[in-house]
Amino acid sequence: MFLPLIILTQYILQQGIIFITSAINVYVRDAEYIIGFIINSSLKVFINRDRPSVRHLVEESSFSYPSGHSMISVVLYGYLIYYIYQNINNKIIRNILISFLIFVIISIGISRVYVGVHYISDVIGGYLIGLIVLIGGISYGKNGSK
Repeated sequence: MFLPLIILTQYILQQGIIFITSAINVYVRDAEYIIGFIINSSLKVFINRDRPSVRHLVEESSFSYPSGHSMISVVLYGYLIYYIYQNINNKIIRNILISFLIFVIISIGISRVYVGVHYISDVIGGYLIGLIVLIGGISYGKNGSK
């Protein structure tokens, strides 16, 4: 009963946050998505790990490791966390927003395991790769664009 609410909330947030981030017009973020997609697709083919053999609640056709949803959630919402941390001065609002976005990231990972399309290691791997892409993009945005 709680899962449909998480999935619906996730979808609404993704749509709203995608609009907000495109309004921010940060081209480094776009490069992060492209790099993340290339890394994710390459690793899936290279590692060639099958999906769990349980009944899936959704259908996926690619390989399992790493979880692309988990990786992109860290890149997208992680960038928003960085942006909020840098630009919102009210600590209470900043902490509430950051906590909520962390909850969304964790919920996405849990939902991928719940629907049976990933192992927990796929999700953790996706989080870690997403974090590397995020940190690289932020570092490049700070240092490489001068």
